[in-house]
Amino acid sequence: MSIKHSAYICTGCGIGDGLDIEALAKVVSGEKKMPVKTHPFLCSAEGRGMVQEDIDKEGVNSVVIGACSFRVKQDELSYGDGVMVSRANLREQVVWSAGPDPDKDRIQELASDNMRMACTRAAKCAIPEAQAQTLTKGILVIGGGIAGLTAAREAAKAGYEVTLVEKTGELGGFARTWRKQLPTKAPWTDLEAPMVDSLVAEVKAAGNITIKLNTEVARIAGAPGMFDISFKAAGSKSDWDAPPKVTKEMEDLIEKGQLEDPRKAVKHYMESNPEASKFGTVVLATGWRPADVSEFAHLGHGTLKNVVTNVELERMAKAGRLTRPSDGKPVTSVAFVQSPGAKEHDKDFPYANSVTSSVTLKQAKYLREENPDAKAYILYQHMRTPGNMELFYKAAQNDDGIFLTKAAVTGVSEAGDGSLTVAMEDTLLGASTSVDVDLVVLAAGMVPTTRDAACLNLAYRQGPALIDLDLFDGHADSHFICFPYETRRTGIYACGGVRKAMTVEETMDDATGAALKAIQCIESASRGVAVHPRAGDKTYLEFF
Repeated sequence: MSIKHSAYICTGCGIGDGLDIEALAKVVSGEKKMPVKTHPFLCSAEGRGMVQEDIDKEGVNSVVIGACSFRVKQDELSYGDGVMVSRANLREQVVWSAGPDPDKDRIQELASDNMRMACTRAAKCAIPEAQAQTLTKGILVIGGGIAGLTAAREAAKAGYEVTLVEKTGELGGFARTWRKQLPTKAPWTDLEAPMVDSLVAEVKAAGNITIKLNTEVARIAGAPGMFDISFKAAGSKSDWDAPPKVTKEMEDLIEKGQLEDPRKAVKHYMESNPEASKFGTVVLATGWRPADVSEFAHLGHGTLKNVVTNVELERMAKAGRLTRPSDGKPVTSVAFVQSPGAKEHDKDFPYANSVTSSVTLKQAKYLREENPDAKAYILYQHMRTPGNMELFYKAAQNDDGIFLTKAAVTGVSEAGDGSLTVAMEDTLLGASTSVDVDLVVLAAGMVPTTRDAACLNLAYRQGPALIDLDLFDGHADSHFICFPYETRRTGIYACGGVRKAMTVEETMDDATGAALKAIQCIESASRGVAVHPRAGDKTYLEFF
């Protein structure tokens, strides 16, 4: 389609008083070789009529407007879908910001530059032509834990087709290993039966949810509404597990057309792979893994049989009564160590958080429920129990068999019968001391799965994984406060433990939010609207 340009400069709102309009018009007609007209109020009916007459009679289909900010008068200065509009802000950005005694030459040049940019923008743009696109509204959920199950269930309830991928042979994630879960309702003091089984049953019963077990994502390519995604058996290798290596020298040769881009093979693979599926958007709910605590040798994990992590203790509790791994003797006393102590007294284990604090209180309660005479010693640097979990914490404080003290653990030693001695200093008592126990439990942190592997295997130029910013410690997040669920990959939304450590309640709320963002993404793509957290936001500041 041929483009015919015409420029229009408004002289109202002080623009004509602050600028040499005739000189400004000569910049447009002379340098940019574009016809130009002026009008005292382009947003008025007469001003619109002048422009519309040129559109109707002269065939103008590219309009350059030099007037007010593009944030205002959007309806008045638009002329239909077939007409491009490029605007230069001469009012707020030039005249109104000039001050009471402006440098006339500088302001005039600023106005000229704004018009030059608007004219150049118009000259380099083309009228968009509709193209047939095959979009799909299917949603892929990666991860079958609480977050993935909830996201799949909520998206399915909203009427969308969902495919749920889980790399193990069973749905439920870590929640399958729980004896009980943290309280979710008043009075916030009593443990509850895990609800994961009922959630799994709901997902399995949903007619519009397809479940793929023992499956991982081999590759993701495409864009919102048209993702091409292929799968592989869990643990198996794929040709695309490693992205094509492209050096700076190769980039230069590719730019010059002297080298074929090896990444194009990825596109060919996706197009030729019969297993590749079409999806509209992706929800990342791959969760977390326990942090490695073996680096803290003085605590004995990996060398002393009766030193375990919080995750290992949870599996023991699920299996039956708490017994010592070394000899099967019933446990009557446990030291719950919340921080590595020793050299770094005021630090917790890596990736420790409010959830690991609450889990410690929960596991201490296991011990007390099994044996009213048992004793739980919780040795911490920071005890975090936000929100309603503070009531759960207070209930533990009021239990005569649960002892909480701030302490730096300096070592764990083993006696001949397998019992352990935990040495500590800087306690609330102001003295170094020790305690003899049957079992020591280390509060291992929750490392997001994105920290270890490319669970998405993106066929993107930037690489197969999410961009890792140290600011978020590997968590899949664009900006936790401003853009929840957004990742640095358009159309892919994160929730649950892969985004931050969360309780069951928080995880389910988070997964519901991610499902809604995924739905919003699909519907935006189907309308041709930009998929962005602020797309369509026409709000702006008003200055007084």
